[in-house]
Amino acid sequence: MNFSTAVKTCLRKYADFNGRASRSEYWYFQLFGIPVFFVVTTLARSFSVWFLVLLVFVLIPMWAVHARRRHDVGMSAGSVDWNWLYLVARGTVGPNPYGPDPLDTTPPPAPRGETIR
Repeated sequence: MNFSTAVKTCLRKYADFNGRASRSEYWYFQLFGIPVFFVVTTLARSFSVWFLVLLVFVLIPMWAVHARRRHDVGMSAGSVDWNWLYLVARGTVGPNPYGPDPLDTTPPPAPRGETIR
């Protein structure tokens, strides 16, 4: 996944806290979100409406991709711990309780009795 695809994916999955996010999706969106966060925070000193824009446009998707990243390594998004190694660790290979592997490129199996054309 490249930078633009990651940003589009995270903004499309705006407040989706379900599923999984690969490392590249997580880190590319952080590269987008953190500078935007600082720019808007700087502007928010003068205009309070900018803080609302920040909250709605950047922070919610950042929280959502963080939850999906935790799911990718098999952790609950709601659990609190000080182990941040999951941010750089490879996610669970294959499906886990939170969904299919985001790096798996094989198509899903066809329903029984049907063929793929």
